[in-house]
Amino acid sequence: MSQSSSQFLNKWFESDILKGTLITDGIIGEMISIDTPASAYILLHHVMGEIFPNSKGEWAFVEGGMGSISKILTKLNEQKGVEIKTNIGVEQILTSNNQVTGVKCSDNNIYYSDTIISSVTPRITFEKLLSNDQQTKNPKYFNDVKHMEYNGACTKFNFAVSEMPKFKCFEGTKYENPESVLIGTTHLGCERLDTLRYAYQDCINGKSFSDNLFVDLVVPTVHDKTIAPQGQHIVQCLVQYTPYKANWNEQIKQQLKEQVIDYISQYAPNFKNSILYTDMVTPQEIEQLLNMTEGNIFHGALTLDKLYGNRPSNGYNSYGTPINGLFLCGSGTHPGGGVMGAPGRNCALYINNYVK
Repeated sequence: MSQSSSQFLNKWFESDILKGTLITDGIIGEMISIDTPASAYILLHHVMGEIFPNSKGEWAFVEGGMGSISKILTKLNEQKGVEIKTNIGVEQILTSNNQVTGVKCSDNNIYYSDTIISSVTPRITFEKLLSNDQQTKNPKYFNDVKHMEYNGACTKFNFAVSEMPKFKCFEGTKYENPESVLIGTTHLGCERLDTLRYAYQDCINGKSFSDNLFVDLVVPTVHDKTIAPQGQHIVQCLVQYTPYKANWNEQIKQQLKEQVIDYISQYAPNFKNSILYTDMVTPQEIEQLLNMTEGNIFHGALTLDKLYGNRPSNGYNSYGTPINGLFLCGSGTHPGGGVMGAPGRNCALYINNYVK
């Protein structure tokens, strides 16, 4: 895990195209290079999905879109008597003598509890929701949280299209039917490893976004016909490198949008004219919309010093905190990002088995 993605893949493969296709899973979501030590762990993180027994390396689309997960969880919790409140925000976690006592919310109500579980990022939990005097009681822990790296690197694009992208490299082959080649992820702009190196260097040198973009593209409507009108499709892309700290004004956003559309159209010439609607979310907007610090999709960089029990701070397990009754269950804890449910389940088991 201490190796870079390039070191690891160089041992197994010769072809730059094959290595490039695989290596993007070692950097996606992170402001790092393919040569950054420990980026091989991020590659592992993206290929350890297992939907069914013996289906290693697989992830899934959720029928009805990602909101279906929230609906299922809501139904299951309500069956157990849980009351769920929506359209209100937590403004402050209340404490007394290093013990949580409740939360103050935007509806002007205080909800009292001796156990609070936070799934937002560690930085938001401890720097935004807790009072400053709490941070002086365990300076090492709070210093670790304060200096946890985020550095969001991706812009999300959702395209509504009138037809599926038709990649010109498949014309005249048995793969000419787009649905047969778009069942998984499609990686564009990674044919040469040096291109990915240049893309990272562009942003390190201060560019708002790289001239050498790479695109992680999926078409969920290949699997799920319920989320688009008949005959139409949704194309979703993560585009990197687009750093959080860029000057994301409307001009820069428009330039990136045009570049991404033209870039995909180089591979799939029908793409540009098929677009019905474009939804674009920069790292700054991801932070604003979803409370994901700096737009980092992992709730904190997956650096080697922030894995396992060191996430977000060593000296504590991943879920407990220095404040009695306050626990973390989001992707800022082990095992990190991804819609897998593991941090929440682990946190619940920890509280049930060791605390209660």
